[in-house]
Amino acid sequence: MVNRDLNGLSSRIKATFGGPSKIRKSATLVICNMLVSELLNLRNDFARLTALGGTLICSGIISEQSGELRDSLSKAGFEYCVHISRENWVAVKFERF
Repeated sequence: MVNRDLNGLSSRIKATFGGPSKIRKSATLVICNMLVSELLNLRNDFARLTALGGTLICSGIISEQSGELRDSLSKAGFEYCVHISRENWVAVKFERF
């Protein structure tokens, strides 16, 4: 059972496991936990999958690589909003414009 089900949100949250090619519709919230090298390869998919005005949250990022991710996603139509850090890991929130 996933956290969505444990929290009674299965009717409100749809989770898709696998690569972005499995997803056809854009969403207002896209969350991913990957290394920067993978995120950079998928930036066009994130632009396709994150609705205009939507939010993209990326986690699993080594602190030193967060600037590279911000630069790359800004070229794909995302605006950096905020990040949180814990030890040497970062999660970053972007909005698509």
